[in-house]
Amino acid sequence: MDSFRLKCSNCKANLDLNLDNMIAYCPFCGEKIIVDVQSLTKLLTESQVTERREVSERAKTERTKIIAEERKEQERIRAEKELEKERIKHKTLNSSDKASIISEIVYFVMIIICLVFLLLLGAYFDSGKDESDKNDAELQAVYEQVLEDIDNCNYTEARIKANTLYYTAGYSNKLEKKWNKIRKETLELIDEKEGLKKKNFISKTFDFVFGGD
Repeated sequence: MDSFRLKCSNCKANLDLNLDNMIAYCPFCGEKIIVDVQSLTKLLTESQVTERREVSERAKTERTKIIAEERKEQERIRAEKELEKERIKHKTLNSSDKASIISEIVYFVMIIICLVFLLLLGAYFDSGKDESDKNDAELQAVYEQVLEDIDNCNYTEARIKANTLYYTAGYSNKLEKKWNKIRKETLELIDEKEGLKKKNFISKTFDFVFGGD
């Protein structure tokens, strides 16, 4: 059963008119309303236009609402993406900062280790140099005693002392070669001096026994 809306001619209230009943009464003011064919055609046209306008308005409103919701959703998604980007950025920066800090710590630790190593190495060489100088001085003193014993013809004592002329500090190859050479030459000198002494002794003994000049 079709119906359409019209306004009361008396109180201007909105009324819904049934097409099966061409006569109606306004429920607000009691005005009698009679609709003829011409008025009905006009009312139907106006009603259709109004209905279409209302449908259009509702569709527009709904479309506006949908667009607004879509924009809101897009803004939410965009905000989430930006937040995620910031989170990733901060995470990357934090990781980079941590890596940088670790690298700096390792760098400083390596520097400290190198410095300590150099200090220990310097101390070792200083200690070795002192020990070498001491060993060299001791050998020099013994060598002078050996020369004194040779001058006094005390070859046995000189040989014993000469055999102790070993450089044992291990700091300088040059000093080691030096004292090896001195020891060898000193022992050869002792052998030479001792041989001459024996030769002279034999010669003197021979002269004494056989009455040499």
